[in-house]
Amino acid sequence: MRSMISMATSLGLMVVLGVSQAALAEPEMTDESIADHVSEEFRFDPAVPASQIDVGSEEGIITLSGAVDNLLARERAARIASTVRGVQSVINRIEVDPPLTRRGDEIEQDIESALLMAPATESYEVHASVSGGVVTLEGRVDSWQEKQLVERVVKGVAGVRGLQNNIIVEYAAMRPDEEIRRDIESALQWNVHIDVPTAIHVDVNDGEVTLSGTIGSASERIDAVKLAWVNGVRSVKAEELLVRNWAQDPEQRHVARPSMTDPEIEQAVRTALHKDPRIASADVEVDSEYGKVTLRGAVDSLQARRAAGQTVQNTVGVKDVSNQLEIHRSDDLPDEPVAQQVREALLRNAYTESHEVTVSVSDGVARLTGTVDTWFEKAQADDAAAGVRGVHRVRNELNVRRNDSPHTYDPAVDEYDPYVYDWYGDQPARSTLKSDEEIRESIESELWWSPFVDADQVTVTVENGKATLTGKVDSLSEKQSASENAIEGGALSISNELVVQY
Repeated sequence: MRSMISMATSLGLMVVLGVSQAALAEPEMTDESIADHVSEEFRFDPAVPASQIDVGSEEGIITLSGAVDNLLARERAARIASTVRGVQSVINRIEVDPPLTRRGDEIEQDIESALLMAPATESYEVHASVSGGVVTLEGRVDSWQEKQLVERVVKGVAGVRGLQNNIIVEYAAMRPDEEIRRDIESALQWNVHIDVPTAIHVDVNDGEVTLSGTIGSASERIDAVKLAWVNGVRSVKAEELLVRNWAQDPEQRHVARPSMTDPEIEQAVRTALHKDPRIASADVEVDSEYGKVTLRGAVDSLQARRAAGQTVQNTVGVKDVSNQLEIHRSDDLPDEPVAQQVREALLRNAYTESHEVTVSVSDGVARLTGTVDTWFEKAQADDAAAGVRGVHRVRNELNVRRNDSPHTYDPAVDEYDPYVYDWYGDQPARSTLKSDEEIRESIESELWWSPFVDADQVTVTVENGKATLTGKVDSLSEKQSASENAIEGGALSISNELVVQY
């Protein structure tokens, strides 16, 4: 039974103490209020030490300064800031100060091991050198997505202070500019995080892409740039893609997309899956029936299975996901060597290195026991184990010291919907000193500041700390984001009755 979020389908009879349409509450947007809300978002995120980061805002340009203990946390802070309404761009001056200084050769060895043990990167011809904690990557890969995957793996290694990615992308063949442009426009059209794809103009000249137009958030601009890196692209410029607050107004956001048939949804999902290096080589069958997508087949790792499910959820037109993907059995890998690889993955991980986690593996099921500080760290340990070849399920029994901070989901920085974790619904009940009216107002504020939810479409009611969300949203991702906004607003539990409707 999920104690944190109940996806109930009916409200039932009850006396409601707070009822409101979220869009009615519109906070004043000033540099001070924008900076304050960025700081508030940091306080909700257990991976970002809010007390160690200073936030400044000038005409919507956020400047971050301070220190964090790993490179992923530095980038996470900047991306979180980009999700706040009113933020035009982010200047990141946060320094990385790892708790322990490690020798360059130790970091190099961990990077090599991390790349070799991950099924998706084990064949890449990449070399890493380290000086003063700063990693320089050299080598060649076949796509920008492969280059970014290597970068992500390296940034997660304990002791890394900075990164210079000199990896060269070598395409198998050149592509016509017009073909590249069509692929980019299609990628923008089918991604749920791009509000109005037609507002983004795509120009391609000799493989060099320029994006221009007007969008509603700095986070959307980051997503647009990532989506523009299709096969054949040499560079992407987005200086002319402007962020304007009015672009998030309901009448601007709700521009009708073309009607989507099940075959079109299936093809869009296949295209998106093929771009992910963790899934590209897998034999995945995609079936859509009235927007409910089912995945069948087999992938190389539990991490790839989770990534595939999230890719489907991020596709326009998808109303539900049934992930039936299996994990390739590694019959040649005995349990103990797999367990040892999980231990090593946890030890080199920047978020889990300092914790004592006991690992055992039986028939491909990795069992984690011990204690971590936060639910976020428990999720990171889960992810680390899921990336090891031979692990097809994680039995995560880690205890959490700080139960006051629930694990929430931010689509800008978290790779998976938290329901991929078997334990997600087991977080303990919380208490609050807020009244129902205060919780409702706080939830409405969170919804209004979020670029992922159209607050005008969500009605919030609160009774005895339980928030009920009703209305219509445009995607599964938006529905999940609304739940997380409710948690951040102080709801003790949630009934999410939002209907996904395109």
